[in-house]
Amino acid sequence: MSESQPYYSTKISPRQIVRFSLFCPARFSVESIILFSLAFSRNGTFLAAEIFSAMAHSQRDAAYDRENFIRIAADVKLGKDVGIFCHVNLYGCEIGDDTKIGPFVEIQRGATIGRKCKIQSHSFICDAVTIEDECFIGHGVTFINDRYPAAVHPDGSPIKGGEWECVPTYIRKRAAIGSNCVILCGVTIGEGSLIGAGSVVTKDVPAGVVLAGNPARVLRRVDEPPKKKKNFSPQKSRSSRRKSKKRSS
Repeated sequence: MSESQPYYSTKISPRQIVRFSLFCPARFSVESIILFSLAFSRNGTFLAAEIFSAMAHSQRDAAYDRENFIRIAADVKLGKDVGIFCHVNLYGCEIGDDTKIGPFVEIQRGATIGRKCKIQSHSFICDAVTIEDECFIGHGVTFINDRYPAAVHPDGSPIKGGEWECVPTYIRKRAAIGSNCVILCGVTIGEGSLIGAGSVVTKDVPAGVVLAGNPARVLRRVDEPPKKKKNFSPQKSRSSRRKSKKRSS
């Protein structure tokens, strides 16, 4: 064995390490994969570039993604001119043309994002979520795909992949979801609807409406002007109470 040849090279390859890490995306970072690979090197000369080349997406600049902590699995279907910012984790999903994805976003296997969408930072888009063209997803939006989440079966055995029901969710064209919303599974948000920040969507949303609250409820249609609130005057309130007392007496 030469000095530059890593130990156990016949047993563990860079691609095997990467393949293993893709099954545990939240547990292993790029840095941990490199350190793990260096542990099998005699003198620390094992080329990390081999790992990055195995991880790199064919449509991406591997050096740029490495410097900006962008992790895109090879099975991701990327459209043209997709903008991806730092600290993004994508695997097994589909992203349409001209879509922009902000930092600290994770999009899981089985999710579909349409064309010209904008996904803001810190959002989580899980399996079975379909977002159609020209949608806006605000900061910190969370999607859910399990109606009855649990870690174990009644007998205490761990629940594994495929042993629970993954419920699909649909976001129709040009819908806009405000920051910090929670979208429960099995709902459809209608075309052109607007979901207010911090809302919890528990049921289907009609097309073209404004929704807000927890649980979210319809406030008005998008094309309707917001209702004007009456200005509160303490002086008028006191005078009205005096008049009501006089009438009662």
